[in-house]
Amino acid sequence: MVADARERLGVPALQVAVVQGGELVWTGAVGWADPPARRPVTAEDRFHIGSVSKLYTAALILRLAEAGMLSLDDPVSRFVPDMPDGDRITVRQLLNHTSGLANYTENMGFNLKTVLLRRRWRVEELLEVIRQQAPRSATGTEHYYSNSNYVLLGRIAEAAGGRSFADLLHDQVLGPLELTNTFVTADEARSLGTVRGYDVTVLGTGRLGIKLDMERFRAPLETSAFAAGAVTASAADVARFTYGLLGGRLLADSTLQSMLTFVDAPDEDMPAQTGYGLGVRRLVIGGQEMVGHTGTLPGYSNVALYSPAHDHAIAVLSNLSMSEVTDVLAEVQAVLLEPPSAR
Repeated sequence: MVADARERLGVPALQVAVVQGGELVWTGAVGWADPPARRPVTAEDRFHIGSVSKLYTAALILRLAEAGMLSLDDPVSRFVPDMPDGDRITVRQLLNHTSGLANYTENMGFNLKTVLLRRRWRVEELLEVIRQQAPRSATGTEHYYSNSNYVLLGRIAEAAGGRSFADLLHDQVLGPLELTNTFVTADEARSLGTVRGYDVTVLGTGRLGIKLDMERFRAPLETSAFAAGAVTASAADVARFTYGLLGGRLLADSTLQSMLTFVDAPDEDMPAQTGYGLGVRRLVIGGQEMVGHTGTLPGYSNVALYSPAHDHAIAVLSNLSMSEVTDVLAEVQAVLLEPPSAR
C-alpha cells in the first residue's frame, strides 16, 4: 500500500511507522533517499519533520513547567525582551497560537534572504525579524498559526532551562522516551545525514510537476526554522514520540489534559482540523478523531497522529513538499482498523 501511494503521489521516498500499545509494530520505507546517487531509503534514514517539531517544542515547554522552571501564564517579557505585546502575551498563548504575533516566515524580505542569498540565521536574528513586524491581531482574540510563536518558545526554553534548545530537548523529551535517532538540525554536528528533499516549483502540481532539488538550500532552511521546525528523525522515532507523549508516558495527566484543551482553529489549509491545543492539532481522519501534528519544510511533508480511541500512533514522512501524507496516514489507519479476517 505504501509503495502504491509513493507511485501515485510521485514522491521520491515514503517512510511509515506504526506504534500500537507502546510497541513499534511495523515500519517500512520505499523509494530513494538520494535519487541522484540511486541510494534507496531505509527505515533508519532521517527526514526533516518540519512543523511536527512543534509537538516536541510544546512537550519540552510543558516538562519545564512541570519542573517549576516556568509557568504557562508567564508573560513573554519575562524571558525575551522587547517583543510586541510581550507584557501581555503568555507562554500558553504562544503554544496555542493565540498570541496575535505575525508569522515571520511570511515576511518577504526574510524569505528572499533565506532563498536567494542562502543566508544562515542565528536565533537572535530570527527574533529581530519578529520584533520588527506589527502584530496581526490583538492578543488572545483569535487563533492564528504563526511560526513566530515557536521560535519564541525555543528561546524561552533556553532562558528558563539555562541550556541550548537541543540539549534540553534531549534531556527532557528524547532521553526519557529513549529516542536515539532524533536530532535538532543546525544545532548538533551529529544531526547531519537526512534524506535529500525536493520541492515542487510553480511549474508543477505536486504529482506531475518539476521537482526542485533543495539540497543547496538545506542550511538556510534549517537555521531559519529553529524550534518551529528544525527536528530531524526517522518515522519510527516520530511514532514512538507521538505515542509516548499523547499516550500519557511523558507528562503528568493534568499537564496532558491542559495540552489537549483545544481552541477553535479553522484552517483553510487543513480542513480536517477541528481544534488546536498546546502544540497539538486535532484532526478527523477517515471519520476518526486523532491528535498530533503535520509538518512541511521546503523539501519535506510529514504527519504524525495518535488515535485515543484505538491507542496507536502513525507517522508518515516524505521528501517532497506538498505531498498528501495525511491521505497515506488514512490508508494506514484503515488497514489497522480492519478485522484480522479481512487482512
